[in-house]
Amino acid sequence: MNIDETVWDIPIQTKTKLAILENYLNAWATVLKETGDVLYYVDGFAGPGSYRDPKTKQRVPGSPIRAIKIYQKHKQEKKWKYELRFINVEKDVNIFEELEEQTGKFKKKFYIKNLSGEFLDKIDDIIGEIENNHTFFFIDPFGISGIDFDKLLQVFKRRKTEIFLNFNYNGLQRCLGELKNLNHKDDKIRNLAVKTIDRVSQMLGLGIEELKSLHGLIEIDPQKERWILKTYRSNLTEHKRFPYPFKNKFPGSERTFYYLFFMTDNIVGLKIMKDIMYKERDKEISQLFLFPKTDISKLKDKLANRYTGQRLPYNKILEQWLPKCEYIDDEDYLERDVKKALGVLEEEGKVEKIQKPGYKRPLYRFLN
Repeated sequence: MNIDETVWDIPIQTKTKLAILENYLNAWATVLKETGDVLYYVDGFAGPGSYRDPKTKQRVPGSPIRAIKIYQKHKQEKKWKYELRFINVEKDVNIFEELEEQTGKFKKKFYIKNLSGEFLDKIDDIIGEIENNHTFFFIDPFGISGIDFDKLLQVFKRRKTEIFLNFNYNGLQRCLGELKNLNHKDDKIRNLAVKTIDRVSQMLGLGIEELKSLHGLIEIDPQKERWILKTYRSNLTEHKRFPYPFKNKFPGSERTFYYLFFMTDNIVGLKIMKDIMYKERDKEISQLFLFPKTDISKLKDKLANRYTGQRLPYNKILEQWLPKCEYIDDEDYLERDVKKALGVLEEEGKVEKIQKPGYKRPLYRFLN
């Protein structure tokens, strides 16, 4: 088989995305290491298992191989009680053969199941196999196909589930341009528009009439982009407590390429992921990502005004502030920002920190 046909050059965006995935899987596995349970990693658009560095022409591990190697490293420490099983899905027949070859060397030691076909067609089988076990889904399609909202509901609704999904905004906005052609006189143009907008509707989980409301926003990108993000996040929040989008730009441009939506029901998971993203920001390859700078004085005033006279667990405070997103809410915080703001309030005598014996996290009493 010709390697050029099945292994792609790795772009800068993918390097960053895989670094974030790898760092989070390390943390995820570490947090769950003492469960003794079976865990699952599901890669819905697995690809060939590796990429090619365009400079060195050497192989670079893709998401399936990186996940396997993380587990291999953890198992060598002999302290990990869980078993991590891998399910990879790939629809392209030739690429699937390369995936089988790349993962084959690990199959004697680990549970690895590669499925040939469309991810959405395999969801029922996957859900049936993973049952109630902790599972991490990596859903990274090309374009906007293959992530129909209604068909992914089984994944979104699951407990013990975390999801990392590529939300291709660039492809989405190109398709939304077809809204203007829904009533075109030319049958060919009109039919293509109907087909395209139907695909957008399935991806976002929105009706056609809701999408038509975008028609007046098409020329105002920031407003349109915020509307789409806010609506999609709102729909996700019905099933996952903390959906959070990370923005990725085109290299050398302010234009949005895609968002990486991380979804979890666990505030600790969101805290870890946001910390990882912030660290990646300072690396050369991650200048594609945007993170705001936090004004601690404003944040501490917001905390004081909101919670005056209340006593709250620390995690409850995090749950109300960490999910905020700059692109939707005009504010965005890491855990360290919240801690710093609480510390300033404590120094000012506006907050009392209460550490109960046997509790890892403190309570905070906001004084009048």
